[in-house]
Amino acid sequence: MKKSDFARTLKLACRFNKYVRLITNHPDGDVYDGYVLACNREMVLLQNEDDFVFDGIIAFPLRSIKRIRTGALEKVRNEICVQFGLRKKINKSLWLLKVNNLQQIIDECGRRNIWPTIEAKTKGATGLYIGPITRANQSEFGIYVYDALGKWEGGYRLPYKEVLKIELFDSYSSNFNRYMRKKMRGRRKPRYVELSKDEK
Repeated sequence: MKKSDFARTLKLACRFNKYVRLITNHPDGDVYDGYVLACNREMVLLQNEDDFVFDGIIAFPLRSIKRIRTGALEKVRNEICVQFGLRKKINKSLWLLKVNNLQQIIDECGRRNIWPTIEAKTKGATGLYIGPITRANQSEFGIYVYDALGKWEGGYRLPYKEVLKIELFDSYSSNFNRYMRKKMRGRRKPRYVELSKDEK
């Protein structure tokens, strides 16, 4: 399916509140379920659902999507969500619905001091990067990362073309971020440097 066909299908799913499964190009064959919050020719925003619990919003570049499923299984899950009022719990952050690409998401995370979880494929291997955004331009961005042991690793520069997904407001990173913010008290904090239009 062409990227334009993906965008058309996802826009219809968003308009009619269809429950979808996104099969990605991830090396591990990752799949994600939920509701499409927004979509354009560059990316899709998905309200992630797991075991009928809405947990986080994920932004995927359309190049990360391999297939879209809206079959009988998705129809049943949608009926359950509707019947028990679960869709009322969908997180529709207004600022997030206005962004058009990954760069704008990263910019807003930097300005709002939101720490995203980013998965990227660099040098043939995938990795997770969690922490505050330090800078961004049209081709890449900086992120100050901590590891699963709660230790600060340092700064990374990631090109947008290597990003597989950006996740926000999920339980894991929200709680871990709170923990790391408290650990950061009393030490120098990474600051977001907003670049000028010429630099961008």
